[in-house]
Amino acid sequence: CILCNQPKEHEPFYQKLKRCKTCSLVSANENPSQEELEGVYGRNYFFGGEYLDYLEEKEALQKNFRKWIEILRRFAPHGKLFEIGSAYGFFLEIAQNYWEVKGVDISQPACEYGKSLGFDVECGDFLDIFVERDKYNVFCLWDTIEHLKMPHLYIKKISEVISPGGILCLTTGDIDAIVPRIQRGRWRMIHPPTHLYYFSKRTLTSLLTKYQFVNVY
Repeated sequence: CILCNQPKEHEPFYQKLKRCKTCSLVSANENPSQEELEGVYGRNYFFGGEYLDYLEEKEALQKNFRKWIEILRRFAPHGKLFEIGSAYGFFLEIAQNYWEVKGVDISQPACEYGKSLGFDVECGDFLDIFVERDKYNVFCLWDTIEHLKMPHLYIKKISEVISPGGILCLTTGDIDAIVPRIQRGRWRMIHPPTHLYYFSKRTLTSLLTKYQFVNVY
């Protein structure tokens, strides 16, 4: 298990999911290759797949991002920010008003769009790219960690390169919240292979604590 490091003893949990018997971390019963994941996040993912039209949702997405930026600025009012899963650059577009920004995403069309707007966006897996140690004091993953095949390695790498006193901010669905507990296998967030891990507040906190992060908000 990526969280408790115990042998992979799981039990069935909702539709297409399994739960670790030791720490209760929930994950999908799928193990897609990196090539398969890169195929999943092509243009169809943003237009007709996960989203009907990603560009049309820009205003709503940025409205939500502005709320998080207000919070981030309390802890890191300036510096350098790195977004993992930057997609079409909607967050970077407003974050650049406060930080020097960089993004990474495995979606080729998303990266090309971000670059066309002038953003420093790298296409690839965060685990495979070079990140200068102590350069970035803010790392963000907006509804991204659930998509990752090895989320623990992302958190580990961030902990190794983030500058002292830096901030990691991330969002994801809560598998232990009221709605998923009622809807169970019908919860709209359950759709592997795009969502591979399903955290609760407890399991996500345990993962972050494992790599020396402390909850500040």
